[in-house]
Amino acid sequence: MHRTHTLYDLQHEKSTAPSSLFSTNAHLLWFKSIEHQQLCHLSTQDLCELISLGILPEFTLFESLHRLYEDPMAGTLEDGELLQTVAYNFTEEFWKNHPKSNHQMTEFLTMLSTFKVAENYHWKSEIEKKNYFYALETLSNQLK
Repeated sequence: MHRTHTLYDLQHEKSTAPSSLFSTNAHLLWFKSIEHQQLCHLSTQDLCELISLGILPEFTLFESLHRLYEDPMAGTLEDGELLQTVAYNFTEEFWKNHPKSNHQMTEFLTMLSTFKVAENYHWKSEIEKKNYFYALETLSNQLK
């Protein structure tokens, strides 16, 4: 899997028709507007939306991990939004069924803890900080 794959390529690889993925025309139109972009060129907001909708989860998680290593506080609406989206949209069942992804996320969380990234970050607000730490706790519990 390469970050240069487009959503169009990935959905055909998985034999998933876009119309079967969406409950509203607005989501379908949005998806059609980004489906020919490479994963690495999607906005963080688009990536979060794909994760929230459960579209191509293995691939969106792969891209999310890459971005989180580059910027653990990645987000469009608030700092840490990408990590929070991952924490709240991937279930314990997903992590159990995807041991490689589980291992990669566990390594990422270990890095965050070892270097005290979140503790040393200059947070814009106390609520963003609390949301981030709650997401970290949620992920840690899911990965056990």
